[in-house]
Amino acid sequence: MSEEPIVLEYLPPSILRRIVVGSLSLIILAVVIVVLPLWLLGLVGQHGVASSIPTALVLIGGAVIIVLNTSAIVTKFDRVYGPFTAASSAASLVYLLILAQYATIHYSSSGGGTAIAAAVDYSAFIRLLLIVPGLGVVSGVFMTMQDWFFPQKRLPLDFPVK
Repeated sequence: MSEEPIVLEYLPPSILRRIVVGSLSLIILAVVIVVLPLWLLGLVGQHGVASSIPTALVLIGGAVIIVLNTSAIVTKFDRVYGPFTAASSAASLVYLLILAQYATIHYSSSGGGTAIAAAVDYSAFIRLLLIVPGLGVVSGVFMTMQDWFFPQKRLPLDFPVK
């Protein structure tokens, strides 16, 4: 008796290519989500603009989001992509909710006998941004359900054999 060879119905990229793409995205996300915000907070702080955003929040929250996003990118061609997408979006949702509590900047200046003070609250804008990760959570849940109940549907359509 001879066994028939297993034939994939889709052709995913190699694991090496996925790791390279994931590494590049990790670097880009680290710059955009952690390095740039910390640099900007330091820059505006030098000019008298005070923000109450903790550095640890940006570092830890950014690191969690980066790791989950990179994991989702690397596993896009597997069934665990949906859960990683949902987890990544949920982490972004929690990060933005926490960030909204600190979303006020203060400016004060005095000189020549005149004092100027101003405060800007941008928490409403951050709450508006919650729509995007909220949709990401829903998308990740639906993708997980699709891969669970119909395991042969998504991947062959997205990555057909050439």
